[in-house]
Amino acid sequence: MVVIAARKSHMWRVKKRKRVYLFEIPKIFEEIKMSDYAPEFGEVVLKVWVNPPMKLLSEINELAKEITAERISKEAEIIGKIWDEPAEKVMELVEQSSETDPRLFLWMIFRTFKIIQDHRGLVKKNWTQEFLS
Repeated sequence: MVVIAARKSHMWRVKKRKRVYLFEIPKIFEEIKMSDYAPEFGEVVLKVWVNPPMKLLSEINELAKEITAERISKEAEIIGKIWDEPAEKVMELVEQSSETDPRLFLWMIFRTFKIIQDHRGLVKKNWTQEFLS
């Protein structure tokens, strides 16, 4: 559980009258439309956890350095956590796609990395003015 302290109007560590407001940062999911890969997928989407803890993110980055079938079978649990799916389903997808469409799984992995990177890079352009006022 990740917890930070905040005032109601600002998201930073603040004590107000010896009272601290605490809240849990929820898992944030975004969707990858599989129709971006091929229109035949229709409305199928892949849920991606875009704010995983740094430890899990570093494990994912290690996986990205060398994506092989052996490595994926060992790291299926990590991928499953990011996709909110059990490791068995990840391996099922790897096996199915390796026979029918080998590029599909790699595309899904790279899109997953991209959507996490995009989410972590989001900062409002005028955020400093907002907090200073």
